[in-house]
Amino acid sequence: MVVAAEKITDLDLAEAKQQDIPGSVSIVSSEEVDKGRKATVADVLQKQPGVYVEQVGGSDAVKISIRGSGINNGPGFFRQGINFLFDGLSITGPGGTSYEMLNGQALDYVEVLNGANAFEYGALGLGGAINFRTQNGLTTPGLNLRVETGSYGYQRQTASYGGQIGRLDYYVNLSNYRNTGFQDYALSKSAGAVVNIGYKFSDRFSTRLIGRYTEEWHQTNGPLSKPQLESDPTQFGGTVKSGAGSERPGAIWIGNTTTYRFEDKSELSAGLAVYHYEHINGRNGTNPGWWNWVDLNASLRYSRDDSWWGHQAKSYIAYNQTQHLATAEVRSYTQPLWTDKGGPQTGWQRYSYSWNRVLSAGLDFEVIPRLWVTGALGLASIRRNVKIEQSRFQITGDPYEDLRYWKLAPRLGVRYGITPKVNAFASYTRTYDPESDWNHVGTGMTQVNGTNVQTQFVKPLVPQQADTFEIGVKGQASIFDGSLALYRANIQDELLSVQILPQGWDGKPDTAALRSSFNAPTPTVHQGIEVGLNSRLWKGEKTDAVVFYQSYTYNDFHYKGDAEYGNNKLPGQPLHIYNADLQLQLSGFYVGPNLRAVSKTPVDYANTLYSDAYALVGAKAGYVARDKKWSFYVDLRNIANVKHANAVATQAKAVTDPAQQKYFYAGDGRGIYFGLNVHPF
Repeated sequence: MVVAAEKITDLDLAEAKQQDIPGSVSIVSSEEVDKGRKATVADVLQKQPGVYVEQVGGSDAVKISIRGSGINNGPGFFRQGINFLFDGLSITGPGGTSYEMLNGQALDYVEVLNGANAFEYGALGLGGAINFRTQNGLTTPGLNLRVETGSYGYQRQTASYGGQIGRLDYYVNLSNYRNTGFQDYALSKSAGAVVNIGYKFSDRFSTRLIGRYTEEWHQTNGPLSKPQLESDPTQFGGTVKSGAGSERPGAIWIGNTTTYRFEDKSELSAGLAVYHYEHINGRNGTNPGWWNWVDLNASLRYSRDDSWWGHQAKSYIAYNQTQHLATAEVRSYTQPLWTDKGGPQTGWQRYSYSWNRVLSAGLDFEVIPRLWVTGALGLASIRRNVKIEQSRFQITGDPYEDLRYWKLAPRLGVRYGITPKVNAFASYTRTYDPESDWNHVGTGMTQVNGTNVQTQFVKPLVPQQADTFEIGVKGQASIFDGSLALYRANIQDELLSVQILPQGWDGKPDTAALRSSFNAPTPTVHQGIEVGLNSRLWKGEKTDAVVFYQSYTYNDFHYKGDAEYGNNKLPGQPLHIYNADLQLQLSGFYVGPNLRAVSKTPVDYANTLYSDAYALVGAKAGYVARDKKWSFYVDLRNIANVKHANAVATQAKAVTDPAQQKYFYAGDGRGIYFGLNVHPF
């Protein structure tokens, strides 16, 4: 008799866990991502239903949103409305999410939890959560070398080594990246390192320490008008051609998770992370700025698997916190700026001790066989501590605000196993989404004795509240594997914004967009459809197959009876997004075409101007050796060289002169990319 057992990986466990969530979730494996270019997080997540992500202007500036979170945020700003995590530990702070760490480095797989389905990580964020799981010495042993190159000066080199010594496993990843960019003045470059060390004290007790370091620099190219986009989308879109750019001189994230598993199938997990991210914006510009943040992020979770009166019950209680420490500040200077100081200081804002803290508890109970009811409750404490210490403008009102909110967030869901592999689900969840603390500082203009005077003030923005209803089905049947979800979020006090381009408040030309945030005065609605479908059209021997992957996202984000805008669409995101990827897999080779189609996008709240719809055709081909010792890929993008805008700078109302409508960020033209991965031992 031969008894064989199949090894259960961390990815297998994550997929099984996601089946317990009554809502839209997905997982992206590194194996699939490695089949093409891996320049930014857009390459990792672009095909996922509900996710709108674009690499903008040919640089590493990325616009990302789930279900309309941070709908009006332009590229280059901190990400808002989504909780980003590394291995369950948050990198999102009260100031949002800085993007230099979101580079796809050293990823084993990525969990995408759309909207309220990320409740377990805290009931904050309209868009949900994205959890990047890091490779380690157990998942990626030995030496791995990867080289990528391609159009517009794209280069990336990665080297990693992992292994195990007794109860200790270790993993180190080094990377270097450079991209000249499709558009003029779109150069970006970065380098980073990842270290992952785990130690297993016993079968029940283990700990893991993860460190990430990234330094990055990029130029700002600016958006174009439609006439410019149609004539030459590679041209510079700003008003000053400067090499100053924006620098991230060295972001450091260090996190630890420690887990103890009890005999009765219960588990206690504690996590702690420190994140220091420093920014220098426009070193040689007219008003360079130095942003310095240190966040302390913590989590504690106790979970149990029980049997109550003969029924399965899964419960948890969790605490999640992210908080600025005393050094959270923004300073501005007259030029030039050298590292941490320059000419005379012109501004100083402090955001120390702002925090997001959430205590939550949940129960997943099998009422009858195959019918599960999920209930959860979250208590959120939100603080925004904002102080204008110094300003080059006239300060109006109180320069200091200590805004505190307590919010109660319930969740109720149900799922039913139609078959052992297919679940139908429905849920209701209330979530809250506070504004980033730095957006509480506003800049405007007022009249003093008939003269326009620049002003600065603290805006008491309140957290937006979303009540989300969702129904759908997910699972595997015959040749199909996928999900369908319909949702509607009724939002109060939605946090919206406009971008002011391309001139600075001081009247001097500037390439950087200014962002003005506000709470919507009337209710808004975010509703949509999310579909992901993987079809195995043909199955041959072993891994030979023809696979057809499709995803479709319908975004209907609009005002609800607003006094000024009625039921207008909210600007910033397209109504329809469709992705398709057909792939023949034969004896280690794979080849096939792909398509990305995006409908028009409203530019302004008045809905007077839209970007044009577009469809991009590409293709991939490659080979993965049977022993996984080496592989290569060829990735063709935008084969027809379609001129298109893949993001817009949102406005209150667009100007009427087409030449002045510089609101459109140019997407990449035709490109070809190559990659080689070697795993000698």
